[in-house]
Amino acid sequence: MAAFTAAIAVIALIGYPLTRPADAPVTTSGDQGQGQFSDALDIAAAPSRPSTAAEADPQSPVEPETAVEAQPAATSQPLSVVEKVRRGDTLAKILARVGAPPTQAAAVVEALRKSWDPKSLIPGMEIGLSLDPEADDPDERLRGLSIRAAPDRDVTVERRDGGFKAVVHNRVLTTVETILSGTVTTSLYKAGQVAGLPAEVLHQLFGLFAYDVDFQRDLQPGDRFNVVYDSVLDPDGALVRAGPIKAASLTLSGAILRLYRYQFSDGSVEWFTPKGDSVKKTLLRTPVDGARLTSGFGPRSHPIMGYTSQHMGVDFGASTGTPIMAAGDGVVERADWFGGYGNYVRIKHTSDTATAYGHMIRFAAGVKPGVRVKQGQTIGYVGSTGMSTGPHLHFEVHIGGRPVNPQSVKTMPGRRLDPGELKRFRDMIAEIDKRRDRAVSGAVFNAKAP
Repeated sequence: MAAFTAAIAVIALIGYPLTRPADAPVTTSGDQGQGQFSDALDIAAAPSRPSTAAEADPQSPVEPETAVEAQPAATSQPLSVVEKVRRGDTLAKILARVGAPPTQAAAVVEALRKSWDPKSLIPGMEIGLSLDPEADDPDERLRGLSIRAAPDRDVTVERRDGGFKAVVHNRVLTTVETILSGTVTTSLYKAGQVAGLPAEVLHQLFGLFAYDVDFQRDLQPGDRFNVVYDSVLDPDGALVRAGPIKAASLTLSGAILRLYRYQFSDGSVEWFTPKGDSVKKTLLRTPVDGARLTSGFGPRSHPIMGYTSQHMGVDFGASTGTPIMAAGDGVVERADWFGGYGNYVRIKHTSDTATAYGHMIRFAAGVKPGVRVKQGQTIGYVGSTGMSTGPHLHFEVHIGGRPVNPQSVKTMPGRRLDPGELKRFRDMIAEIDKRRDRAVSGAVFNAKAP
């Protein structure tokens, strides 16, 4: 048993300490709403000490040299450990690793089912365990455990009435409005990373301006961006999730493009300019984040075949694995290997309009023929499959069955705001602009979101 104790480091259990401070009061109320295990888990039963002769008969004289010295009662201190979930782990396997017998593991799993699915374990998740390494009975070894079931919820399992009981502990999440600004040096992607934009916000920022901005040609060093979005934080201040973006702006060679998110009364969401014009167009001009145009539409010398041929689309150079977005709403017509195109997706948008995407390293989950996709949805990832000399996206637009230059396709504006919604929209952006103007350029501004 001593070897078992020495082998396990005594560390704090995440969020819920399993040992009670020495000066903490003992409670027997069985309160289920507190963030600690009950004292029944913290105090092990101690064996009674032997009685001395004087205690047996206070009147009986006892010679000093034969007196038995009273010893302090032995206590078994709980051992707190943290186990990380490994690939292929089950809760039963984890409990077996720390010496809990199958009967205990089964009881814990059964107790958890009412509050959390034990099958939801994912690699890297941490499980806090309270153990009694001195327990003579193996069924007494496990005292309890704690799991971060979700960012806003912990679940503990406590020993109660000879069995185990699961208790849910809610964690309060806070939503704050975050305003970040940055200056472009090499690319918008790099500038966003330097400013501290979360990946999901940066991805959305590209999607918003992809309708009208060619990030390779239009963006120059010294241009700036500003983003207003919501951040959801846990009680420790750690970011749980970010977005959606509420407002964003790009300053391109002194000209400012501003966009605002607006939710209609029916729950649908679209983006608008300050004048109330919809940002949404029929097709995106740049369906891949942070890409550079490496080959245009028209005749060119084929980089592999060596002869001049008609290039039916445009190429965007980007790193392997960069997400590729659907240029518009539509239905996937094919998603498979297509000769020199490699991994290829074709989407039908209208009766006479379609787009095609080639050389993907892989398709996004769920992308297959017959599936409906939304504009901006990830359909695959940049690669170099098929006849390709390096990672890039080959992008085509077909109208009436014929390929056309994607850079010259005329687009039509989307939904418009009616007079009542336009007033509400203008009031909303006025409030956002006030908060944004108060924020110091390049700094983070946090306030409770309205």
